[in-house]
Amino acid sequence: MFLTINSWSRGLVGPCYLVCTILCVSAKTLRRERSVKLERGRSMVFSSAMTLRWLVVLLLVVPSYEWSSFKLWLGIKDPPPVISQDESIQKARVTTSCGGEIQNNLTYVTNPGFPNLIDQPMNCSIAIKKVEPQVSQLRIDFLHFNIGQPNRRTGVCDQDRMEVITGNKTFQLCGWNSGQHIYMDVTDGLMSLDFRLPNTYQSRMWEIRVSQLGFEQRAPAGCLQYFESPSGVLKTLNYLPNGRFLAEHDHLLCVRQAQGMCSISYTPCTADSFRIGPPRVDDNDQSEGSGTGPEPDTASKRCRDRVLIPCDFEEFITPGNDGAGICNLEHCGSSLCSPTEVDEDGSCRVETSATPFHIRVAFGPGEDTGISPENNAGMCLSYEQLPCSP
Repeated sequence: MFLTINSWSRGLVGPCYLVCTILCVSAKTLRRERSVKLERGRSMVFSSAMTLRWLVVLLLVVPSYEWSSFKLWLGIKDPPPVISQDESIQKARVTTSCGGEIQNNLTYVTNPGFPNLIDQPMNCSIAIKKVEPQVSQLRIDFLHFNIGQPNRRTGVCDQDRMEVITGNKTFQLCGWNSGQHIYMDVTDGLMSLDFRLPNTYQSRMWEIRVSQLGFEQRAPAGCLQYFESPSGVLKTLNYLPNGRFLAEHDHLLCVRQAQGMCSISYTPCTADSFRIGPPRVDDNDQSEGSGTGPEPDTASKRCRDRVLIPCDFEEFITPGNDGAGICNLEHCGSSLCSPTEVDEDGSCRVETSATPFHIRVAFGPGEDTGISPENNAGMCLSYEQLPCSP
């Protein structure tokens, strides 16, 4: 026959249903016709013959039509397709790439060909436009972010780099920063994300989520990063066990104070997850009580690159990390804790009730100090808010 197997199988369901219905009706008709009078025999024969003739027509013609045609003829409507939440989000997702614009409340920025890697030199710029006048900040989440590493000796992004430009402010980033985020104040002027990738590198990839926030959603003033959970992890940018913290970064990592919590503690994520160079040795301190050392005429040590954790009482602050004080404001070297901050069991734990909760990262200009890069990996700290005393 002229029909293919596929067309026969596709058209089989509807015709079978119709044929079965007609056969049932015909059988009932034949049973009734057996009880009629003999003089209507000719009519019975004619009726049965017509029924069989229509059956033959249906068997030959109906299979050439799709089931959808029969559903339309019978008035049967398909139920609306079920769309999962993930599919709905994917369809609503706004994505842009090099040469595009960010002009939505929520936009994803990806490298060309994402999730494929980029291994060729390129420049890439994405313009940012405020969607509403009341937009106050950008929150930029680095879902996936890996471009060239900074200079291992100096920490400067002298090869690959990404710049966030908002008016007259520029924030520079490079290396591996997946899972990190930053907040940037917006302006009515030029705003953009600019990538400068001058050399061949095998593993470049980025997927960035840019959210435009109103005043009620903004992070506190001065906070580059803002963490809202009662506990979590704080990392310096480009933190890797074999990485290098970024030079010329001075910013706050802020934690929202949860209800009923009055203090916060910081502990290293692992035994060697705090490595911010050794302190430098200054000249002898001639002024007793200056706070730079335990006694006058003793060479003091100050941190070149440092992390600052606020102290509860300023009158007991020791500026260096080797003095005899209640609280060390500055932290550097291979341990977060000074000997006075180590618990009885030998574990490192820094606790403070100073509010608002924040850590200041203060990394100076990039310079080669001759220190092994392994001693400048940065920091990873676990934080936990502690309840108020009854």
